[in-house]
Amino acid sequence: MAKKILLTVAGLALLVSLSMAAPSPWGNLKKIYFYEASGNLDEVEKNLERLDAQALPPAEKIEVMKSLAELGDRYYQKDNDGLAEAFYRKTLSISPRDAWPIYNKLEKISRRRGGLTWNFAN
Repeated sequence: MAKKILLTVAGLALLVSLSMAAPSPWGNLKKIYFYEASGNLDEVEKNLERLDAQALPPAEKIEVMKSLAELGDRYYQKDNDGLAEAFYRKTLSISPRDAWPIYNKLEKISRRRGGLTWNFAN
C-alpha cells in the first residue's frame, strides 16, 4: 500500500515538473509565421515577446536567430521599422556575439528614422 502511494506521488511530481517546463520557442515561431500570414501584427508582437530560446542548444539557437533575422528583414523592406527592430533586438537577446550583422541593420533603422550620428546603444 505504501509503495502505491509513493509511486503515485512520484508520478504526480513528474507530471507537474513536465507541465512547468518552458514552452518551446519553435511553437512561438510557428505562431509568428501564422499570424504574419493572416496579417495580425499584434499577435506577432505578443508571440515575439514570449519567444525564449536561451535553453536551446547552440545549433538550434542559430536556426531560430536566422528565422528572426529573416522576419526582421521582411519588415524592414516593408518600411515597418518598429517591428523590424523588435525582431532584430530579439535576435540579439538570444546571442549577441553570434549576431553581429544585426547591429548594422539596427544602425540602418536609426539612420532611416533620422539619426545623424551613430547610436552606441546598438
